[in-house]
Amino acid sequence: MKKSVMLGIAIMAGVLAAGQASAGMIGLTRIDPDIASLVIGVDYDASADVFSASGMATSLTLADTTVQSIAGGTFDLSAMIDGLGAASGGTLTIGGTIPELGYTSGTLLTGSLVAYGTDGSQAFEFLFTTTGGDAAALFSPQTGVILNTGALSPSLTWSQDFSNDGFSGTADAFLVPEPATVALLALGGLAFAGRRRR
Repeated sequence: MKKSVMLGIAIMAGVLAAGQASAGMIGLTRIDPDIASLVIGVDYDASADVFSASGMATSLTLADTTVQSIAGGTFDLSAMIDGLGAASGGTLTIGGTIPELGYTSGTLLTGSLVAYGTDGSQAFEFLFTTTGGDAAALFSPQTGVILNTGALSPSLTWSQDFSNDGFSGTADAFLVPEPATVALLALGGLAFAGRRRR
């Protein structure tokens, strides 16, 4: 089996995780460009099936490792995750300005949830389709987020409320490289061709 098809199958499995219970991490790797966020408060409302994480976006590290400070930075992630751990959608919004780069609208990055995974304790991975913001060109077509919540109280379970009392979480939002998306599109094309032959 060709490497691109194998990679496409792996990515497709991650994409399907957005509609199924997450069985583990989805295997994202942090690379620059990267937006670092701190003081992340995490809450899960089991009655509403809403997972939320909010904090302060502090800096953008560019692909050349140049670091730019973010003025008025905000980090907001929301996901609809039911009592079985199945996600049905979500959004990412990172706010703030970086005048040195001409990023002055107040919105740096937005995205729509494609997939998520968790280690079942305090680490989460989210994959978003990049949808807008001043820095969208740096993070297109997909943005990955690795979220470390710190200690959750009570322990993570999708059948009850939980939070990270004390806002101890950190997050990195980073570019997910184009080859993963190309492989996924190639796999979709193969699936379409297979249907036509039947």
